[in-house]
Amino acid sequence: MTWIDNLPRIIVIVGHYGSGKTNIAVNLALSLKQKHDNVMIVDYDVVNPYYRTADSVELLWEAGINTIIPEYANTNVEIPAVAGINAIFSDKEAKVIIDVGGEDVGALALGVIEKKLRNEDCTMLCVINKKRPVIDTPEKVLDMIKAIEISSGMMRTEGLINNTHLGEFTDYEVVANSYEYTKESERICGIPTVFTASALEDAENEKLSSLFGSVYPIKIYTKKFE
Repeated sequence: MTWIDNLPRIIVIVGHYGSGKTNIAVNLALSLKQKHDNVMIVDYDVVNPYYRTADSVELLWEAGINTIIPEYANTNVEIPAVAGINAIFSDKEAKVIIDVGGEDVGALALGVIEKKLRNEDCTMLCVINKKRPVIDTPEKVLDMIKAIEISSGMMRTEGLINNTHLGEFTDYEVVANSYEYTKESERICGIPTVFTASALEDAENEKLSSLFGSVYPIKIYTKKFE
């Protein structure tokens, strides 16, 4: 049994803009689909950052994942709630990933469903990335988590996801050098790390596993800058 087998039915993914949380959410949904017939991903991003779950909708549909997105995703029109959000609570057999908008502003949307989430088998995981200036120290990570928890209606963050990367410039050293940052973030926040994500080759991921313990090999589904 691995860490992914121990995840609750509903996984809420939060984090700072550009931390890579949406790419993590898409990877998790695809991984869960390998083990469960009924998987759902919800684009709960009402902030409309550069990359969102809606950008991977065709990939997710092809994988047989029930994808709930705002009616006006990827336009300049947004609505404050996601149509079909009640499916999270009505379909008790579904494994659900909720991709929340960036930082505390995006987490405000969680307040709408926070009470219902408290009655579910649910966890909130926060993506951290040492290479993002606004969260490049454990102290900044703590400040971000506090702000998200307050905005969400006081949902508690139960796990960290270390997703330190530099896009196409990521190499072994970039990820490995986030070890102390991750361990100190755990200590200061009082929250364990669920896994370190890595899009590197298998041999490098094996080396990272010996350092971090739990490494989750991911693929990159983000947009390419033109």
